[in-house]
Amino acid sequence: MGTGKLGASSFTNALVTITFAGDTTNVSNFSPGILVNSPGTALVTVVGVGTASFTDTLAVFDHQLEQAFGIVDLSAGSDVLDLQNPAFATYDLRTSLGPVSSPSFVNAGETFNTTRGGFSLTAAGDATLTASTVPELSSLLLLSLGLVGVARWRGKRHGDANSTVV
Repeated sequence: MGTGKLGASSFTNALVTITFAGDTTNVSNFSPGILVNSPGTALVTVVGVGTASFTDTLAVFDHQLEQAFGIVDLSAGSDVLDLQNPAFATYDLRTSLGPVSSPSFVNAGETFNTTRGGFSLTAAGDATLTASTVPELSSLLLLSLGLVGVARWRGKRHGDANSTVV
């Protein structure tokens, strides 16, 4: 739950969801024990207010030595939200993780640019991170084409030369 503002709308103790989408091939070692995935696209959804896209360049990081994970606005040079949990001591930003819950840390009053105006959090409670990896589109396409080929081969093998795969 968070308290803050999205554009012209203020919110108090509302469920806030920040979604970051990045390419795991962009994960790099910023320095020993600090991994960064940048750039990425991010959305913020505030229940009762709406959804907006961040317009600045955002990244996620995992500071393994500090057991911390965060979302940082690279344009503003400030963290949007940070979490601290022992699970982050070995997390590599390349695999799925979670859900992992912990107290959250915000830069109270810092404003981040979105398509609906500024987004800011003045307070936030516990947060939960769920990181999911999904196959890239070309892998899904290749998998789909492979399944179609196997289905057609099976149909011909069983004497059904006119089999159709849907």
